[in-house]
Amino acid sequence: MRISWLMIAGYGLLMAAFDAACGASYDEMWRPQVHYSPPAMWMNDPNGLIQIDGQYHLYFQHHPASKVWGPMHWGHAISNDLMHWTTMPIALAPDSHGAIFSGSAVQDRQHSSGLSVQEDQPIVAIFTYHDHEAEAANRVEIESQGAAYSLDKGRTFQKLPSPVLANPGKRDFRDPQVQWNAASHQWLMTIVATDHVEFYTSADLKKWNYESEFGREQGDHSGVWECPNLIRMTGVDDGEAHDVLMVSVGPKGPSARGGVQYFTGRFDGQRFRMDPGSHAQWLEYGTDYYAAVTWNRDTTPPESPPVLLGWMNNWLYATKVPTDPWRGAMALPRNLKLAGRTPTLRLEASPLQALTELRDPGRHQDRIDAGQWASFPASTSPMSGAYDISFQLTMEGDGEALLALENGVGQSVGIEIDPLRAKMTVRRHTSGHVDFDARFSDPLEAALPLGRSEHDVRIIIDRSSMEIFFDNGAATLTAQVFPDESFDRLRWVGGADVHLHDLAIYPLRSIWSSQSGHEAENP
Repeated sequence: MRISWLMIAGYGLLMAAFDAACGASYDEMWRPQVHYSPPAMWMNDPNGLIQIDGQYHLYFQHHPASKVWGPMHWGHAISNDLMHWTTMPIALAPDSHGAIFSGSAVQDRQHSSGLSVQEDQPIVAIFTYHDHEAEAANRVEIESQGAAYSLDKGRTFQKLPSPVLANPGKRDFRDPQVQWNAASHQWLMTIVATDHVEFYTSADLKKWNYESEFGREQGDHSGVWECPNLIRMTGVDDGEAHDVLMVSVGPKGPSARGGVQYFTGRFDGQRFRMDPGSHAQWLEYGTDYYAAVTWNRDTTPPESPPVLLGWMNNWLYATKVPTDPWRGAMALPRNLKLAGRTPTLRLEASPLQALTELRDPGRHQDRIDAGQWASFPASTSPMSGAYDISFQLTMEGDGEALLALENGVGQSVGIEIDPLRAKMTVRRHTSGHVDFDARFSDPLEAALPLGRSEHDVRIIIDRSSMEIFFDNGAATLTAQVFPDESFDRLRWVGGADVHLHDLAIYPLRSIWSSQSGHEAENP
């Protein structure tokens, strides 16, 4: 039975994926125009983010035969600038060990794996095998870690015959992030085990040794831990090196939405310790940002900020959102910086500079008074519907204010600003199609940076999403929306103590060519 199913997965699903890719127009209703989405079918977590010879590779969780989650494959797309994407053939498919869950990819520059007899440096993917048959039998040991290598710069992979890390008796044992630890001259794996993170080391990417764990008594435990990401960053304010550990928390229960939490501290090659006096923090305030991980890059200076990518959806309603023929998209890639000082370090995230290169001529307005509105200028792209909006807010008292994004059929998203409580509330219950899940209409709240009377605000709108960046990413909120028509105006309801000025609205050109939906303009 298993052989027959795998033959279908290995051939029938791949052919279906190619057929879907050739048929996608990338101009469908709600199709993102400045975000990556697959031509068709299901997508969730980003995987194996790596830069090879200057080209960026995005692998992702993908079910090529359905718009709902199922036997996971690794989809694949490439880009030269992290904005324009070319969808490639599926990179990894299920086999007798199980489906292909999340993981990472590295370039073995040291040739430590022995997987290449030539001078070429192999690309090695480390991923989780998920055994659905073992899960159906209610076994605990349903996940192990597999490996595959590529000798053609990440285009195709050859799997190793057996998992490289067996299950140690833990049910949710997955999502390995692998990186080279130059200080200890060995490979480091960061992996989750239900409610905590574990660290393993290896000399050759094939034999792994347990080192330590972190998190059983730290952070949020409202859901299972997933998609760990450990990075070293230099603080922009103190100039010192810090380690940041990010972990996604799956939604569990009616009030838990899930999200990405992070810890600051120090990893010594074996063990991660939080900074004394610090605490877990949320990376994002929106519901639609999950499984965020950073790129392994090869050509950027070491002082360059990490680039983060997250899945723009939420497990509460991910299988219900009304898009077709695809379901799932990535959020914008974001530059990360570490601000503040120990123990109050904080991550800030902002869009890449490459996004501004998509701007068409914009509209500028010095000030908008209460009750006024500003229409969005037209794009030169025949496939439009995305905008880059920025403005400043001046708060002179404690009075609340309201900003609304509207379209021509009476649908809107409300953004409320409360200076007294330093809070922003986004309401999308009148944004369009919301009835696919009752929780989708719940208000979204974000804490605003304290101690400021002036705030810089940037909102990136696409056909089915909005991403809000307060004060260059000190607070971010990502939310999906499904209006019947694209939002095309901004209305400032205003308030006696809050003023909106220095408004700029830029249409954004589509990243997709008009001839072929699965070929980017900059392959």
